[in-house]
Amino acid sequence: MNSDHLMILITLSTSHSVVHTYTLIDSKAFANVFIDTAFTQLHHLYLHELEQPCTLNVVDRHLIASKALTHCVILLMKISNH
Repeated sequence: MNSDHLMILITLSTSHSVVHTYTLIDSKAFANVFIDTAFTQLHHLYLHELEQPCTLNVVDRHLIASKALTHCVILLMKISNH
């Protein structure tokens, strides 16, 4: 783990699985959190297809390379006892 970044241990829970992993803290993050597709496959997290794909602009206002967001994962993220 790189010590240049603030990372914490978290627990992700769905109705059928629990995953203990680390997350990078981003103080400028919005309400939506992004998760890698490979991570969802590795941990068998169910992807829900969005009714309408949505675009995501990065800091310089350009679209992200992967184009539109098409799926989401519904889960609970727990930090320690919070």
